[in-house]
Amino acid sequence: MEKVLASKLKIGDILGRDIISDKGMLILKKGTVLNAKFIDKIKNSKFVSGKIGENFVFIEKKQENNEKDITKNEEYIKREIALLEKRFKKVKGDTLMDEIKEIIKDVILKQTF
Repeated sequence: MEKVLASKLKIGDILGRDIISDKGMLILKKGTVLNAKFIDKIKNSKFVSGKIGENFVFIEKKQENNEKDITKNEEYIKREIALLEKRFKKVKGDTLMDEIKEIIKDVILKQTF
């Protein structure tokens, strides 16, 4: 988890802890994906973690999410390359088709999520 000032929150950040008001009411639950409305609510609320200075919240570390995305991306690329090889198997050795296959392979390898 990462402690982030309310002013630094971005759409898509994921709450790492519940946000509780100073009266003990649940404002937003852990795991909530932040949108503009939620971010405004955080910025304009007084809650337990924000009593001193500006409000802050805990969000899930981006690295954890990126590791999951990288794994998904690698699996996707392996599947797509295998399918590409299968599709071009019958025309293997044809210079033009081999070049087309390599171009498509380069596009697949450059994809990011």
